[in-house]
Amino acid sequence: YNLGFNAVRLPFSNEMLRVNYPPDGSINYKLNPRLRGLVALEVYDEVIRSLGRHRIAVVVNNHTTFGEFCGPPSKNSLWFDPYGSFSEEQWMS
Repeated sequence: YNLGFNAVRLPFSNEMLRVNYPPDGSINYKLNPRLRGLVALEVYDEVIRSLGRHRIAVVVNNHTTFGEFCGPPSKNSLWFDPYGSFSEEQWMS
């Protein structure tokens, strides 16, 4: 069936790459029981796989440093936070 679109931009935060589990309440495990116990990046991978099964292209978007609102004024308004918890070494790796 046709969903009316064939591509999505799927943003992620750098913080998501370093946390163990998605925040409480962010996943309805009754509807998505297979996601229980997965770390945040594994959940992201499952979303991409699911979209692929529907032949939807995914544009992976490194959108924010922190997993929160990114509009100004906020610490997510820049691609880095000079006073944040991520070192230059972490940014480069």
